[in-house]
Amino acid sequence: MASELKVLRDKMVFGFFMLNAMFVMVLFLIQLNKDLLHLNWPLGKKTNITFNSDTKEVHTFYFVKKN
Repeated sequence: MASELKVLRDKMVFGFFMLNAMFVMVLFLIQLNKDLLHLNWPLGKKTNITFNSDTKEVHTFYFVKKN
């Protein structure tokens, strides 16, 4: 029974690390191809806040949704 539990533990740890490695690889590939995988946000943004570090200015732009 103890050896079977060790085998099960080893399989679970191996599976966890494989899934984690695949997740990291997928995130890396998404970052490499982010210009091809751009999705428009369905809720729409209402404001755009931009900070200019040279002049220490904050610009806020408000967008109005058109029907």
